Amino acid sequence: MVFLLFSSLAWQWITYSSADKQLTEYAQGLVSRSTYDRKGTREIRLLIQGKAEQLWIPLQPDQVLISGQGENLHVDIIYDEALKTPVINHELYRVEFIHNLTAKVEPY
Repeated sequence: MVFLLFSSLAWQWITYSSADKQLTEYAQGLVSRSTYDRKGTREIRLLIQGKAEQLWIPLQPDQVLISGQGENLHVDIIYDEALKTPVINHELYRVEFIHNLTAKVEPY
C-alpha cells in the first residue's frame, strides 16, 4: 500500500514538473521572440493558454499576467496542481508554480 501511494505521488510530481518545464520553455521563447515579433499581449496570452491546454495544465486567463511589450515585456504565470492519493482521490499536497519571465535580447 505504501509503495502504491509513493509511486502515485512520484508519478504525479514528475508529470506536473515535466509539463511545467515545457510550458515555461515555450513561454520564455515567446517572450524572448516578442522583441522581434511584436505580438500583442492578447495573442501571447492565447498562445500560452493554448500550450497549457496541450499539456493538460489547468491555466485560467487571470493566471497569466502580461505587462509591457517588446524588450520590456514581462509575463507572470502562476498556477497550482494538487497531488492526490490513488483510489480515494484525496488531495495531499498542492504544488504552486510561479514563473516571472522577461525578454532576453541576445546579440547576433
